[in-house]
Amino acid sequence: MIVERRPRVLIADDDPSIRRLLAASLEKDGYQTADARDGREALEAMRAGQADLVLLDLMMPKVTGWEVLTERAAAPELGKIPVIVITAEPAEGVAKVPRDGTCALLPKPFELETLRALVKACLDRDTTHMSELVRGDGERSGSPDDPGAAFVQNKTLHGCSATIRPAD
Repeated sequence: MIVERRPRVLIADDDPSIRRLLAASLEKDGYQTADARDGREALEAMRAGQADLVLLDLMMPKVTGWEVLTERAAAPELGKIPVIVITAEPAEGVAKVPRDGTCALLPKPFELETLRALVKACLDRDTTHMSELVRGDGERSGSPDDPGAAFVQNKTLHGCSATIRPAD
Protein backbone atom coordinates (compact mmCIF):
# COMPACT_ATOMS: atom_id res chain seq x y z
CA MET A 1 0.00 0.00 0.00
CA ILE A 2 1.41 3.38 -1.01
CA VAL A 3 0.60 6.26 1.31
CA GLU A 4 0.97 9.71 -0.17
CA ARG A 5 2.81 12.13 2.11
CA ARG A 6 0.88 15.28 2.92
CA PRO A 7 2.70 18.54 2.09
CA ARG A 8 4.41 20.16 5.09
CA VAL A 9 3.88 23.87 5.71
CA LEU A 10 6.18 25.64 8.17
CA ILE A 11 4.52 28.61 9.87
CA ALA A 12 7.18 31.06 11.06
CA ASP A 13 5.63 33.88 13.07
CA ASP A 14 6.32 35.23 16.55
CA ASP A 15 2.60 35.57 17.32
CA PRO A 16 1.31 32.29 18.79
CA SER A 17 -2.33 33.09 17.97
CA ILE A 18 -1.46 33.51 14.28
CA ARG A 19 0.51 30.24 14.29
CA ARG A 20 -2.42 28.38 15.90
CA LEU A 21 -5.00 29.89 13.56
CA LEU A 22 -2.98 29.15 10.42
CA ALA A 23 -2.11 25.63 11.57
CA ALA A 24 -5.76 24.79 12.30
CA SER A 25 -6.89 26.12 8.93
CA LEU A 26 -4.15 24.40 6.91
CA GLU A 27 -4.55 21.10 8.75
CA LYS A 28 -8.26 21.13 7.78
CA ASP A 29 -7.04 21.40 4.18
CA GLY A 30 -4.95 18.25 4.66
CA TYR A 31 -1.50 19.80 5.17
CA GLN A 32 0.95 18.86 7.88
CA THR A 33 2.16 21.90 9.79
CA ALA A 34 5.13 22.80 11.91
CA ASP A 35 5.75 26.10 13.58
CA ALA A 36 8.65 28.38 14.41
CA ARG A 37 8.59 31.28 16.89
CA ASP A 38 11.48 33.09 15.25
CA GLY A 39 13.84 32.93 12.29
CA ARG A 40 16.34 30.71 14.08
CA GLU A 41 13.70 28.03 14.64
CA ALA A 42 12.50 28.46 11.04
CA LEU A 43 15.99 27.85 9.66
CA GLU A 44 16.45 24.79 11.90
CA ALA A 45 13.14 23.31 10.71
CA MET A 46 13.98 24.05 7.07
CA ARG A 47 17.38 22.35 7.43
CA ALA A 48 15.71 19.35 9.11
CA GLY A 49 13.46 18.91 6.07
CA GLN A 50 10.28 19.91 7.88
CA ALA A 51 8.99 22.23 5.14
CA ASP A 52 7.70 21.96 1.60
CA LEU A 53 6.56 25.58 1.92
CA VAL A 54 7.29 28.31 4.47
CA LEU A 55 4.87 31.01 5.64
CA LEU A 56 7.34 33.64 6.83
CA ASP A 57 6.76 36.75 8.91
CA LEU A 58 9.48 39.35 8.33
CA MET A 59 9.41 40.99 11.76
CA MET A 60 10.41 38.34 14.32
CA PRO A 61 12.82 38.36 17.30
CA LYS A 62 16.30 36.83 17.44
CA VAL A 63 16.61 36.07 13.72
CA THR A 64 14.26 38.09 11.51
CA GLY A 65 12.41 36.90 8.44
CA TRP A 66 14.76 39.12 6.43
CA GLU A 67 17.72 37.15 7.77
CA VAL A 68 15.95 33.87 6.95
CA LEU A 69 15.52 35.04 3.34
CA THR A 70 19.21 36.02 3.16
CA GLU A 71 20.41 32.71 4.57
CA ARG A 72 17.95 30.79 2.40
CA ALA A 73 19.36 32.47 -0.72
CA ALA A 74 22.91 31.49 0.27
CA ALA A 75 22.13 27.81 0.94
CA PRO A 76 21.19 25.71 -2.11
CA GLU A 77 19.27 23.13 -0.05
CA LEU A 78 17.11 25.88 1.49
CA GLY A 79 16.71 27.86 -1.71
CA LYS A 80 14.48 25.15 -3.15
CA ILE A 81 11.81 25.68 -0.50
CA PRO A 82 9.17 28.19 -1.67
CA VAL A 83 8.17 31.01 0.68
CA ILE A 84 5.02 33.05 1.18
CA VAL A 85 5.93 36.23 3.05
CA ILE A 86 3.18 37.34 5.44
CA THR A 87 3.95 40.63 7.11
CA ALA A 88 2.74 43.87 8.64
CA GLU A 89 5.83 45.59 7.21
CA PRO A 90 5.07 48.81 5.26
CA ALA A 91 4.79 48.50 1.48
CA GLU A 92 8.14 50.22 0.83
CA GLY A 93 9.89 47.57 2.93
CA VAL A 94 8.04 44.69 1.31
CA ALA A 95 9.23 45.86 -2.12
CA LYS A 96 12.76 44.82 -1.04
CA VAL A 97 11.82 41.15 -0.54
CA PRO A 98 14.02 39.01 -2.82
CA ARG A 99 12.18 37.67 -5.82
CA ASP A 100 13.94 34.33 -6.05
CA GLY A 101 11.81 31.60 -4.46
CA THR A 102 9.22 33.96 -3.00
CA CYS A 103 5.84 32.76 -4.26
CA ALA A 104 3.73 35.54 -2.79
CA LEU A 105 3.73 38.52 -0.46
CA LEU A 106 0.66 38.87 1.70
CA PRO A 107 0.28 41.88 3.99
CA LYS A 108 -1.32 41.53 7.41
CA PRO A 109 -4.18 41.56 8.04
CA PHE A 110 -5.26 39.09 5.37
CA GLU A 111 -8.20 36.85 4.64
CA LEU A 112 -7.64 33.20 5.57
CA GLU A 113 -9.23 32.08 2.29
CA THR A 114 -6.66 34.11 0.36
CA LEU A 115 -3.78 32.54 2.27
CA ARG A 116 -5.20 29.02 1.85
CA ALA A 117 -5.52 29.55 -1.90
CA LEU A 118 -1.97 30.93 -2.12
CA VAL A 119 -0.60 27.93 -0.18
CA LYS A 120 -2.28 25.54 -2.58
CA ALA A 121 -1.09 27.47 -5.62
CA CYS A 122 2.50 27.76 -4.34
CA LEU A 123 2.69 24.06 -3.55
CA ASP A 124 1.22 23.29 -6.96
CA ARG A 125 3.57 25.93 -8.44
CA ASP A 126 0.53 27.11 -10.38
CA THR A 127 1.09 30.85 -10.41
CA THR A 128 -1.30 31.35 -13.33
CA HIS A 129 -4.16 30.07 -11.17
CA MET A 130 -2.80 32.00 -8.19
CA SER A 131 -2.79 35.29 -10.12
CA GLU A 132 -6.31 34.72 -11.43
CA LEU A 133 -7.57 33.68 -8.03
CA VAL A 134 -6.15 36.66 -6.20
CA ARG A 135 -6.74 39.19 -8.99
CA GLY A 136 -10.49 38.49 -9.30
CA ASP A 137 -12.13 41.71 -10.45
CA GLY A 138 -9.38 43.86 -8.94
CA GLU A 139 -6.82 45.91 -10.75
CA ARG A 140 -3.34 44.77 -11.68
CA SER A 141 -0.32 46.93 -12.26
CA GLY A 142 3.40 46.21 -12.33
CA SER A 143 5.39 47.45 -9.36
CA PRO A 144 8.10 49.94 -10.36
CA ASP A 145 10.46 48.32 -7.85
CA ASP A 146 9.93 44.80 -9.21
CA PRO A 147 8.67 44.57 -12.79
CA GLY A 148 8.36 40.77 -12.48
CA ALA A 149 5.78 41.05 -9.70
CA ALA A 150 2.16 42.06 -9.94
CA PHE A 151 0.60 44.14 -7.22
CA VAL A 152 -2.99 43.10 -6.79
CA GLN A 153 -5.74 45.14 -5.20
CA ASN A 154 -8.65 42.73 -4.98
CA LYS A 155 -12.17 43.94 -4.35
CA THR A 156 -13.70 40.45 -4.19
CA LEU A 157 -11.38 39.47 -1.34
CA HIS A 158 -12.39 42.33 0.97
CA GLY A 159 -9.68 44.74 -0.12
CA CYS A 160 -6.88 42.25 0.53
CA SER A 161 -3.76 43.06 -1.42
CA ALA A 162 -0.97 40.68 -2.34
CA THR A 163 2.07 40.68 -4.54
CA ILE A 164 2.20 37.59 -6.72
CA ARG A 165 5.51 36.25 -7.97
CA PRO A 166 5.87 33.99 -11.01
CA ALA A 167 7.38 30.54 -10.47
CA ASP A 168 11.14 30.35 -10.92
